[in-house]
Amino acid sequence: MFAVELAEMLSTDMQKEGLHGRTLTLKLKTTSFEVRNRAVTLQNYINSSEDILKHASKLLKAELPVSVRLIGLRVSQFNGDKSGSGATPDRTQKTITNFITSGEANRKKDPFSDVTDHDFISDIETDPSIDVGHTSQLDSRDPFDGNH
Repeated sequence: MFAVELAEMLSTDMQKEGLHGRTLTLKLKTTSFEVRNRAVTLQNYINSSEDILKHASKLLKAELPVSVRLIGLRVSQFNGDKSGSGATPDRTQKTITNFITSGEANRKKDPFSDVTDHDFISDIETDPSIDVGHTSQLDSRDPFDGNH
C-alpha cells in the first residue's frame, strides 16, 4: 500500500540528510476536502521506515474509516535542532535582513541595483516530507499491511 512507500521515501530522505526527528505528523485530505492533521511527539529520535510506519499506522487508525484523496507524512523536531526547522543555515544564502541591509547602501543610486533573478529562485519546502495524492477508501483493516 502507498503508506508503506511514504514511510520508506521519508526515511530515505532523512537518512540522506543525516536527520533524526521526534515529531511525526500525518496529514489527510479527505474526498470532501477536509484537512486533518494528527501528530505524535516521541521520546526517541527516529528515521527508520519501520519506526515511521509503526507510529504513522497508529495515527491513521485513529481516523478510520475515512475516504482519502491525499495523505502525507512529515517529521520535525530534529536531533540537535534548537529552532525546530532542522536545517543548518547556509551562510551564503541571502536573508531578508541581508537584502534590506545591502539595499540601504545602494538606495541612493538605484533602489534595485543589488537585486537579480537568482535572489528569487526557490519556493521549494526544505522539510523532509512526502505527500502522495490518491483517492482511496480506507476501512478498518490495517492500511499499512501490504496484503491489502
